[in-house]
Amino acid sequence: MNTETLQLFKDEYFSLMNCHDDYSRKREIVIHRKAWAVVAVKFATFQAVGAILGRNHTTITYYNSQHLSEMMYSDYKEAYECALEVAKKHTADTTEVNVKKLITVNKDLVAKVDSLQKEVTRLYVYKVNYEKIANAMSNVH
Repeated sequence: MNTETLQLFKDEYFSLMNCHDDYSRKREIVIHRKAWAVVAVKFATFQAVGAILGRNHTTITYYNSQHLSEMMYSDYKEAYECALEVAKKHTADTTEVNVKKLITVNKDLVAKVDSLQKEVTRLYVYKVNYEKIANAMSNVH
């Protein structure tokens, strides 16, 4: 996920949750920051997620380490599930683009394999001819 998409994902999530990230340590803000970050690192680096949140990548690492214990709390679990849903919207386009790119790359690779197979066939003819000549030369002596 590129930086622009990551920022859109964050903005949409915080807007949907009716939350303004004022960089405070209030639980109602932190749970949204944590939930969003845990989902975001599935699609971007810890550094990129930290930069979007105005935090260091070690904070994002900490958020991830706390994820399982936070899932015991309904407010965090709800925030996390919402972040997952918002992420699906922002990654659907990326997935579609990646599939199209993979199809193109696959076609290119198939063409390359065909070309290499023809080259191997051509070289095999040389090998067979060489062996015939080498065999004939050994019988001359």
